[in-house]
Amino acid sequence: MLVVQCFSQSNGLDYRELKQPYYIDSWFNMDTPLGEVINYTDSIITLKDFDDKLIILDFWFTGCTVCIRQFPKEINLQKKYRNKIQFVLVTNDSKKVVTNFLNKWRSKNGSKLPFPIVVSDTLLKKAFRHLYDPHYGWLFPDGKIIGQTSEHFVTKKNILELLKLWKKKKKHYEKRRQELLKNPIIQN
Repeated sequence: MLVVQCFSQSNGLDYRELKQPYYIDSWFNMDTPLGEVINYTDSIITLKDFDDKLIILDFWFTGCTVCIRQFPKEINLQKKYRNKIQFVLVTNDSKKVVTNFLNKWRSKNGSKLPFPIVVSDTLLKKAFRHLYDPHYGWLFPDGKIIGQTSEHFVTKKNILELLKLWKKKKKHYEKRRQELLKNPIIQN
């Protein structure tokens, strides 16, 4: 028996109470508020705010040198595929700590980081459990989790492959998601 748990907008579930993490092929409710966001036009966002884009959640913290070394690569990928992908940085560091980091980044690099940053995160860390940072959660635009990886997989080649797969499978995934929302427990 296969049991799939899905959440819809109207279920009233508080994701902060999430006891089980999400895994590849799980569905994340794209309407879920992600918590406090800085470096963006709004202070609270949902992943649905990024329309029909592949979402790449980048879990990091300000003391992680590997995480910070990834930023130039992510900036280049975001610029190149700006209409097709969206990096969202996620950290459990406080707003104050991240703001100080951003000021130092801008001073050192002459530009600001072009990504929305979820600060003081507890929600996404529970949903996308991991043991190391940087860690990446990859989601199709409809909320299907398609990968959780290290920084080594954040490449142009992998992004292009996933965009091609999304184009082919979009209708299939959307139909399947609607079926799961109607009947979250499926038996074989």
